[in-house]
Amino acid sequence: MAEEFFLSEPRTIEETGLSLLFLGELALKTLYVAGQMSGFELAQAMRLPFPGLVSRVIDFLKREHYCETRGAAAIGEGSYQYSVTEKGGAKAREVLWRNQYAGPAPVPLAEYRRAVRAQGAPQADVRREDLQQALSHLVVSAGMLDELGPAVVSRHSLLLYGASGNGKTAVARALASLLCSGCVWVPYAVEAGGEIILLYDDALHEPASGDPAPQNGEGPARPARPDNRWVRIRRPTIVLGAEVRLESMNPFFDELSRCYVAPPQVKANNGVVIVDDLGRQATPAPELLNRWMIPLGTRSDYLTLRTGQKLEVPFEGILIFATHLSLAGLADEALLRRIRHKVELRSPSFDEYRDIFRRACDARGILYDDKSLAYLLQKYYVQPKVPLRASHPDEILSRLADIAQFQQKRPSLSQDLLDLACRTYFAQVLERRQRTKADVEPIE
Repeated sequence: MAEEFFLSEPRTIEETGLSLLFLGELALKTLYVAGQMSGFELAQAMRLPFPGLVSRVIDFLKREHYCETRGAAAIGEGSYQYSVTEKGGAKAREVLWRNQYAGPAPVPLAEYRRAVRAQGAPQADVRREDLQQALSHLVVSAGMLDELGPAVVSRHSLLLYGASGNGKTAVARALASLLCSGCVWVPYAVEAGGEIILLYDDALHEPASGDPAPQNGEGPARPARPDNRWVRIRRPTIVLGAEVRLESMNPFFDELSRCYVAPPQVKANNGVVIVDDLGRQATPAPELLNRWMIPLGTRSDYLTLRTGQKLEVPFEGILIFATHLSLAGLADEALLRRIRHKVELRSPSFDEYRDIFRRACDARGILYDDKSLAYLLQKYYVQPKVPLRASHPDEILSRLADIAQFQQKRPSLSQDLLDLACRTYFAQVLERRQRTKADVEPIE
């Protein structure tokens, strides 16, 4: 097993990169909110060791008459119970007015920068068979594999484009899963210029199981304890859709907690960002695309706080864009050149459509029949000149299964069930095509 980046537990206040005053205020807020805690409980809440570190913070609070000892549940200083004094309560309310953060001790921005750079972007040693396996749940031609392969191994940006319904999102997610093997460390929060930026997100980050790899790839486990201000997670994949706006790429200031929340490209550091449905956002696609080119081109991003203060943060990730727009309608040539790989996901051939349809039947326990598919293709594709889409079989058969369940029938490719399923489905498809055509046609 390869060597994995590792963060050792700080043993002194100096090694945290934070001041005694900062840690004292954090401890005071934590005690004030909890009412009463033992030294060990306070250390656990701050994700810092008690001996030599949190014990010093408590000594500082006692000297300032901000907290007092309430007794002990067992022998040892760490078992003593502590609570805030009247003076400490007034100070805690003052500090809480500035921000209400009372969680794990943050890491300094400079330390976060070093960790992100050290862990780097995903770098999987991908072979053709690995890519085939990652996309095995999809019908992908050999030619498509030849185009996607170089994009994956380059660890650079990728633009997937083509008509809606041809699997851009599914391919992007499969590539991200292939790339995001291994684990990285992400802090609960970052401290920058006295501001707290929340970074770990349990809705987006998946904690890793098992212990970090040994330092030399084999042999005994590491003697050092990990820095518990950081969470070891699987390399993240973050999917952003039509909700993305330019302002969402800056830290969000939560008025209630008076803390910042890191933007998505920061939460995705050392992983993959999928920008899905590019062109459906309120922000024009060229403008949004150009904003993403900043972290992509420089491997750094510049965040603006509400005070106007700017912070430089690293960007060590891979960007995958997916859009229904044509390249000409997406951006100018100069901007598109900054995206190294561009792959079109074309509509399936009749043979590929049959393979997709057969798989969709097998997934639902529906007996596949060539004659029924030929009837479907002729009546609902060839005659009305509707283009094939990779998403159609699953959507058609989902409707068919619903109809069969309502009619208390076993799902099958009978003409009556196919007609009922296709009648409403293709009416919507044709209506969408007409609306899209009207949107792009120039006004006379």
